[in-house]
Amino acid sequence: MKTRISKNLIISLAIMVVIATGTFFGVAKLITKSKNSEIKSETVNLKAVNSQIMVEGFVRSQNEASLHFQTGGKVVYLPFKEGTTVKQGQTIASLDTYTIQKQLEAAMNNYDAANAAYKQTKANANDKVLKSQLVYPYDYYQIAGIKGDEKADAIQTAVDHLRQQSKDNVNNAAIQIELAQYALTLASINAPFNGVITHEDINTPYVMATPSTTFNIIDPKALVFRVNISEDEINYVSGGAKATIKLNGMQDQTFDGTVIKIYPDKLSLPNGENVYQVDIASDQIPTLGKYKQGGVAFITNIYDKQVFLAPTWLILNGQNIWVEENGSAVLKQVVIGNVNGAYTEIVSGLNANDKIIVDPSTIVSKKYLVL
Repeated sequence: MKTRISKNLIISLAIMVVIATGTFFGVAKLITKSKNSEIKSETVNLKAVNSQIMVEGFVRSQNEASLHFQTGGKVVYLPFKEGTTVKQGQTIASLDTYTIQKQLEAAMNNYDAANAAYKQTKANANDKVLKSQLVYPYDYYQIAGIKGDEKADAIQTAVDHLRQQSKDNVNNAAIQIELAQYALTLASINAPFNGVITHEDINTPYVMATPSTTFNIIDPKALVFRVNISEDEINYVSGGAKATIKLNGMQDQTFDGTVIKIYPDKLSLPNGENVYQVDIASDQIPTLGKYKQGGVAFITNIYDKQVFLAPTWLILNGQNIWVEENGSAVLKQVVIGNVNGAYTEIVSGLNANDKIIVDPSTIVSKKYLVL
């Protein structure tokens, strides 16, 4: 008597083998045939995430800044050299400000003149001097056909206009002062935090600088090991994960670290790979590492063990996969994790040498009545 089984337990593609390699993507593909000719099997290297993800990186600082002038000009002040420690707010470089200073003086003179004129206009308005000045020797308003209250309103409107115009001149003069003062601030580059100057495009004063002239500063107390992790692996890295770091030139010496930051923005590398930046902190980095020194890190994944990634469509009811064992089709129970796009994590239940059957209907139909 044949046992009935639903067709949704039959997958319709090929056989895949999950192998535990150190690489994340497999590329080899072999077409094989079991001794039992009724089972056609296809063996493919599936994706696998090792218990430790190995990535390359460099020592960087969490506090880094590339500073630029907003305008061009001649550098007249350059007090520090590369490698010098500076404090927050200290001037790193400044441009010749003679022209800006003169513009500021002229703006302040214009402001004083405009302010004095405004005060006089306001006083004349209050003393009705302006009104008397607006009354012509001949009665212009009578000629224009304006009489009585209309005449008074017209004169008052003219007075208000003169007073507002004088006030606007004061405001414009004040704006010119602000612009000149702002231009003075743009002529200097100041340290945004306590740090070390790591690079200067200009080494001596009295040379011309442009907005592209760069001064770099870092905080040596905030050194971390920064790595790029592919977007396929980033889901297996979490804040607080343990890591082991080995810097170039340190022979076999390693030290422990902890993932402290996962940057939210995805980057595209020149080779087309999409990655996320991750910072690993360690008390030994400021002591043993040098800024931009390279190395490798081994980050423990979120499961702390190797995880296989199988195409989601191979998993039946979220808990079973057909595998071939000794020429027979066996429905094997697995424990799955997260679903990442077209792939699902197989946390346990599969071995490295298991062959996953995608089209077991030929052998299954011998033992089961397929509906």
